[in-house]
Amino acid sequence: MTRRIAFIALGLAVIATMALISYQNRPNACAPNCNGENLSNRDLRGVDFKQADLSQANLNRTVLIGANLQFVDLRGANLRDARLDEADLSGANLTGADLRGASFIGAQLVGADLSAANLTGAALSRVNLSDVKLDGATFRQARLIGSNLSGSELSGADLSQANLTGANLTESQMSGSNLQGAVLTGANLYQADLHGANLTQAELNSVNLSRSNLDGANFNLANLINANFRQASLRGARLDEANLAGAYLDQARLSSSTLSGAALQGTILTGADLSRAIFAVVRRDTQPQQVQAAQINGVSLTRANIQEAYLAGTTWRGVNLKWADLSGAVLTDTVRLNGRDQIVPTRFSGLTINADTVLP
Repeated sequence: MTRRIAFIALGLAVIATMALISYQNRPNACAPNCNGENLSNRDLRGVDFKQADLSQANLNRTVLIGANLQFVDLRGANLRDARLDEADLSGANLTGADLRGASFIGAQLVGADLSAANLTGAALSRVNLSDVKLDGATFRQARLIGSNLSGSELSGADLSQANLTGANLTESQMSGSNLQGAVLTGANLYQADLHGANLTQAELNSVNLSRSNLDGANFNLANLINANFRQASLRGARLDEANLAGAYLDQARLSSSTLSGAALQGTILTGADLSRAIFAVVRRDTQPQQVQAAQINGVSLTRANIQEAYLAGTTWRGVNLKWADLSGAVLTDTVRLNGRDQIVPTRFSGLTINADTVLP
């Protein structure tokens, strides 16, 4: 009997030890305090880390698909190349986290904080980021196709070369943001604030920028075919060598903007304010030096304000100028080209005017 009891006791001790080892080796064994833990390269899919402290933790290349990360503290954590697809990050704090190359496909981020996070090359397509803090976050080369960023605070954010095709950015705050080379084809930026933003060489085909604040924005060399700028403010904006074919700029405010070398083919500028706009400049950085002028073909400028605009060197074909006001516009100028003074005129053909058109 004594031996039997001893044997049973030994068996229970072994089971208890194995249970303890199993408990200590469970995927979330460090929870709730996982601060600074090394959990890199682990498969933690579906694991429950709710409200755990994972700040400064190393989760490099960790698989967290479907994991519960609600209200988790991930400040300063290394999540580079981590798989967070379908994970629930509602209310999570990812301030300053390294999320380069991380995948968030289908993830929940309602109320999360991604301030100052590095999301370079991250996959965030079709993710709802409308209620996420993004101040100072970096999205360089990130994939945000079809994502919801409406009302987001992205002022000064780096979105260069990011893919935002079809994204919803209505009423977003993006002043001073860097969107150089970004793809925004078909994106909706209605009433967005992009004043002072850099959109050089960006792809903006069929984008909706109506009623947006684009004052001082840089669209040089951007592709703006069929873009919607209706009632947008583009005061002092740079549109040099931009492709505005088929773009809609009805009642847009373009005073003091620059459009040298821009392609305006079938562009609608009805009622637009182009006062003091510059349509041509002398390129002194080329050899030989040359005038870089806008090409204006089949454009509607009815009721447009073109007062004091610089037009010398431009070519206008088939343009509708009914009720337009060109008073004070510069049509001919003498410029210094390649060491010689040269008269540069404006060339018109096939214009449509009426008795109310005001010519210089």
